[in-house]
Amino acid sequence: FAKPNIVVYTERILNDWIEEDVKIINNCIQGTLADNFPQVEKNIISSSADYVILLFGSEDILKGVDNETFIKKLDKLLQVALKKKIHPVLLTPPPFSEQITIKDYTLEDVQKHQAQLSDLIKKIYSLAENTPIPLIDLYSFFLENHLLYDHLFEGWLPYGVTQTAIASFIAREFLN
Repeated sequence: FAKPNIVVYTERILNDWIEEDVKIINNCIQGTLADNFPQVEKNIISSSADYVILLFGSEDILKGVDNETFIKKLDKLLQVALKKKIHPVLLTPPPFSEQITIKDYTLEDVQKHQAQLSDLIKKIYSLAENTPIPLIDLYSFFLENHLLYDHLFEGWLPYGVTQTAIASFIAREFLN
């Protein structure tokens, strides 16, 4: 499988910025954390990585997974990584924009899901504040950069111009 552009861009940037050879292993699994938890847990357990970046949330909300279930599963993955001596890094998902193009999706649906995502982001912030686990905040990054926000594919997926910006942001945050 080919690596997604964002992974390739981040890997190239990190290799340019630091003296070590950086390889990013992409274990991206489409879908919800709720549906894919066993596979994600297995990928972490079988990994020999130094770091694992965990980005989930958008699809969980769109598929109706409640925030408490999501946080419990995310916390379990964090514990699995720490037990394996892998450094977890939390990554908040981008926001939903008003341009979301999901079939039969109304502005009211966007507002409801954005409110749930906002609540989930607060829980992720709290999780990061109460642990030594670093947080890379894509959610705020998009809200503070309207050009990026306006280029969310289908109103919620990073693509094109946003991927290069995200890669630079992640690399910079990762090295801080």
